[in-house]
Amino acid sequence: NGDIDAVRLEGGLYGFLPKGRWKVYLYHYNSERGVPGAIVNNVWRRGERLWDRNSFAQGMFEYNFTHKFSSKINAKYAFDYTRYVNNDDKLIHVDNIYKQREVYLSWANRYRILPNWDLSLAYDFQWNGLSEYMDVDRTTHWASLATALSLWDCFKLQASGLMTYVNEEQRDRDEAPDKFKITPGIFASYKPFKRPNFVIRAFYKHSYRMPTFNDLYYTDMGNAYLKPETAIQYNVGVLYDIVREKSWFKYFKVGTDIYYNDVKDKIVAYPKGQQFRWTMLNLGKVEIKGIDAQIGGTFGLPCDIDFTAKFQYTYQEAIDVTNPADNYYRHQIPYIPWHSCSAILMLDWKGWHLNYSFI
Repeated sequence: NGDIDAVRLEGGLYGFLPKGRWKVYLYHYNSERGVPGAIVNNVWRRGERLWDRNSFAQGMFEYNFTHKFSSKINAKYAFDYTRYVNNDDKLIHVDNIYKQREVYLSWANRYRILPNWDLSLAYDFQWNGLSEYMDVDRTTHWASLATALSLWDCFKLQASGLMTYVNEEQRDRDEAPDKFKITPGIFASYKPFKRPNFVIRAFYKHSYRMPTFNDLYYTDMGNAYLKPETAIQYNVGVLYDIVREKSWFKYFKVGTDIYYNDVKDKIVAYPKGQQFRWTMLNLGKVEIKGIDAQIGGTFGLPCDIDFTAKFQYTYQEAIDVTNPADNYYRHQIPYIPWHSCSAILMLDWKGWHLNYSFI
């Protein structure tokens, strides 16, 4: 039952102004597919089918009013249609239709106080509505204030504060309280030498992640009682790169990051018999420790061919530390691998590109 028939259409326009630029983008995706499932007692046929129609239009406008002040506006409208049917004669017949709409607006402003000191202020608005099967509205507001400072051409410091406010209405099951959270972050990098390009970087950040609209409200598979996920993140790393345009060895980059995350109410997904939508739940407390390593380079070959190779490796320990009485206490949480890696190989020749990736 893994058949699929899908069509995707995309189109875009962009233009430039004396002090700005703009973009318009259109997208449509239409598909019908079978939903695969287990083969039990030599029964291969499955009764689940899924139809999707996803469309959106979005635009961007950016303008530099002065050499110190610039502003950017993004806007998007999306409509998603999903129909899920389960005709399995051993289960209750299901024929659900979900119609979801989204409006997104973003307004970001940057002011250059000094040549080495920038200040930015941004406001984002998002509205989600789900109708037909159930009526739900969610409105989210984000406001952020950030600054970036460069000192002595070797030290960079960034600081930010993000305000999140969420209001949910017209829930058929229960009343959800409004959500309000302020999350700070500090980022720093230091370049001890002019040459080579060697950078030491670190950050400390609070994050706040609301469950997605689908996680909460897609009936039978969502979880209306999901809590937002909060985390404190620590990261330190080093980066070294070389750029030599006129040499056969054009570019080289290597870097490593070590991080630790303290997560409360971690949102995870697990299967519950249906592949259409997994069930979501919160894990009370999760500790995440990890290492990211990357290396890559670009080499000039004969006949104007450039060869690029990139490799990345991640080790991640993500353990549940909610309750010592649980038999899975300090076990790796589901669907987080201890080891993962990827490789990308690319050939470029006069505007033609050939890529291979492995995960």
